[in-house]
Amino acid sequence: MNKISVYGYVLLAFSVLVGALVPIAFSMGSAIPFTTLILYVSLVGVATSFIMMMVKGTGNQLLSLTKDRTFLSAIIILAVLEYIVEPLGLSFVTHFITADLTAVVYRTWTVLMIIIAPFMMRERITKWDLSAVSVSFLALAATVIGGTAISMPAAELSYVGILLVVALGVAIANVVSKRYHYELTASIFCYNLIALIAFAPLAILTNSWQLTVFTPGVIFSILFLGAIFYAVFGFTFLEALRVVKTSLFSTVYMAVPFITMLISALFLSVPIIPSYIVIGLGVTAGVAIQKLAPKAAGNFIPSKRKGRDKYSVSMYDVTSAFINTSQPELARTMRGGGRVLAFYTHGSHRHNISRGELDAIGSGDCVVFSDKHHPDMLSIDELEFIRDITGATKEHMIVLGSGNPDTITEKFSAIDDMLGKRRQVQSLSQDTPPT
Repeated sequence: MNKISVYGYVLLAFSVLVGALVPIAFSMGSAIPFTTLILYVSLVGVATSFIMMMVKGTGNQLLSLTKDRTFLSAIIILAVLEYIVEPLGLSFVTHFITADLTAVVYRTWTVLMIIIAPFMMRERITKWDLSAVSVSFLALAATVIGGTAISMPAAELSYVGILLVVALGVAIANVVSKRYHYELTASIFCYNLIALIAFAPLAILTNSWQLTVFTPGVIFSILFLGAIFYAVFGFTFLEALRVVKTSLFSTVYMAVPFITMLISALFLSVPIIPSYIVIGLGVTAGVAIQKLAPKAAGNFIPSKRKGRDKYSVSMYDVTSAFINTSQPELARTMRGGGRVLAFYTHGSHRHNISRGELDAIGSGDCVVFSDKHHPDMLSIDELEFIRDITGATKEHMIVLGSGNPDTITEKFSAIDDMLGKRRQVQSLSQDTPPT
């Protein structure tokens, strides 16, 4: 397993653990009005994310980022959905329903994310991905059927509806985060700052800005949600989301309600029921299906407006390999909605294009390169990660392009046409007998 994969999985594991504690933390904070809770959570979040930004030395990027319209649009969407709507919804409903039920319903965003990924990220979802998610979700649904939800009072249905709206918003926000790439610590500071700007007037208008309860549970809730969840977790979660394949990320993340239930059983005396075990088995089966599934022929869907049939190469989105690239040209062309796409050539004709030709095909808005002709453009770990995504071997030449995905697909089509013509010429020359 290459280092980038390990990095992504470690971040994912940490995010799963923190995510499991979130419903419990919101429940512990239910001793105070939800408007008071979210005000102080956002205050702690702003302070913590500011410190993270200063430590990483990315504060100077704020001014340049605010001049980017795409960044402003993405940052506002994410801040509203994940840092305003989500805490409002969770802090409100946990006053009326249990942390277990909150965790089960809220985590349906993982399934919703799989459904919308092909439309918003143009990420190809295979039948194996759908099977893995379906198995995991059926196991997740079993907790609702076998536990609280099957005998749910009618009064709780409205709160479940609120959670589903929150889950849809989180799914959209996570897809937007994976689709648009910006420096994370500066972005997370912006998210928390926007949330504070929204929550402070709300707390003042409702006369709930004063913190009158200082129990250990309330203090833990404020510090955990503000510092760990909306600051540190914001970084690890979004970084893992960028590195790990969307369907695998979503499948693994379905384990969160299971872990929430176990923690509730250990520390809140909530009894363990058999459906908890079903969730664990379902998630394990889902991950196994994805890990054992055959490699798909491309994971990127070309733009329908450009005519998908015109592209004969199988393209892969390998942006996740370069999220921490040291190449300034790649970082520049990836910023915003830029992606890094790849395809690999086959057979004895794989080297029938030169470095100069690839450089000429690229332009100011995109960079075109290959692992054979431009070894300085990617590290060994990045190359291993790309081979893992694509299924390419050392015998193949991997052609990569960074920039607007529609522009890159056009460049790849031109390269494929060039290689095709050269294959035909070479084939004819081999078939023509010497005179």
